[in-house]
Amino acid sequence: MLIAWHRSLTQLWRQQKRWLLLLGLMVTTMLGVACWHSNQPVSQANPISEVVAADCGSASGGPVDNPVTAFYLDETPTWVDDLHWQCVFNINDYDGASDQERFQAAQAAAIAAGGGSVYLPAGTYRFNEDLVIGNGIIVRGEAGSIQTAKDPAFQPLTRLEFPQYEPSLADNGTPNATAFKQIRSQSPDTDSYQGLVYLDINRGAIELPGDPDTGTMTHRLIFGIRSNNVAEPDGQIPAEFQPQWVRFSSRFAANIRLTTQAQALIANNRLNDAVTDTYEQPGYVVQSRNRESLVTYVEGDRVPFNYTDHYGIVVNRSKPNGFGYARSATKEPGLFREGVVIRDNWVFKTMRVGIHASGQGLAILNNEIHDQENKVAWVNPTGKRVPQGSMTYENRAIDWSGHDVVVEGNTYEAYRHRIMDSQYFSTDGEGI
Repeated sequence: MLIAWHRSLTQLWRQQKRWLLLLGLMVTTMLGVACWHSNQPVSQANPISEVVAADCGSASGGPVDNPVTAFYLDETPTWVDDLHWQCVFNINDYDGASDQERFQAAQAAAIAAGGGSVYLPAGTYRFNEDLVIGNGIIVRGEAGSIQTAKDPAFQPLTRLEFPQYEPSLADNGTPNATAFKQIRSQSPDTDSYQGLVYLDINRGAIELPGDPDTGTMTHRLIFGIRSNNVAEPDGQIPAEFQPQWVRFSSRFAANIRLTTQAQALIANNRLNDAVTDTYEQPGYVVQSRNRESLVTYVEGDRVPFNYTDHYGIVVNRSKPNGFGYARSATKEPGLFREGVVIRDNWVFKTMRVGIHASGQGLAILNNEIHDQENKVAWVNPTGKRVPQGSMTYENRAIDWSGHDVVVEGNTYEAYRHRIMDSQYFSTDGEGI
């Protein structure tokens, strides 16, 4: 009996040892996991992380959410989350003698941090020169109560004002350098992960081109922008036979021009809904059709400087010497970049193309494009000669190139120009 009792005690002790060992192993594992987590970087994808908010951005901060996802939900391209939404640099936290200097200071801090969102709260900001944005930078404003660009009441609460061109119809006219500013990229061929969000831009063209063949720029976002009074003076005007004060709106200008190697979203923007700067030019001189005589238009509305006689949105269709026609992806790789989506934009234009784009798998969806009826042309597209019936003013709503292109759900207008007071109209094919 004594032997049996001893055996029972031995078994009980062995079981207790096993339980103690198991308990010790569990505690050690839990402590190890906790220590491992404490040494890991906080995910940049977590929009509510206090550590991220504390470790980057300026004191006042600003919104850290992804506004595209808030608008489109699960239709948002996944790459948009990779932009630097969570490091917010509020322009009001930086000193400077002008809005330009304060913006530059805020952006410099964002660039030093590896990228971020330069936030401009509601208000009007004035810039006398080009606004140059760097790699990894989002310029974000404050949305208004109406966030759908097709709504006539759409108007972001953050307004960027660039200089107005004040024409002088005498002598050499007003220098072009006094106006016609741009929002452009610091290093056009390489800058990536850039965005412009909820801004009401007056007199500033968005110019983010780059080399379509060798450039490495990717991930570019234009969302919630209102754009008005955009133009570019034609470099060939005035010609030697014209008064040196005349100006002519370049047909190659655009409200939004962008080139990307991959991934671009141009969505929910409103272009040219409140143009105020178009002005008349009485005394504009052109050559006759045979170039043997000159014609002077006394009427100022015959050749106005027009802020809507140009493209609306241009994506991957810009190349210094132009693209070759009917080329393959091997010959013209810049026309076949992937990940380009242009959707839900409202565009008004009076010449050229509303949306001009290319891409492999390009999607042009649910855009609304408007034109002006009863247009009359008194000058050819170069601004130098009397027009003729075979003229093209490229009056198209959408013009695309690429493979596997989807053009769906768009509504659009496209009207031809009457050639002077004749029965002839312009010839404007090659698109819809």
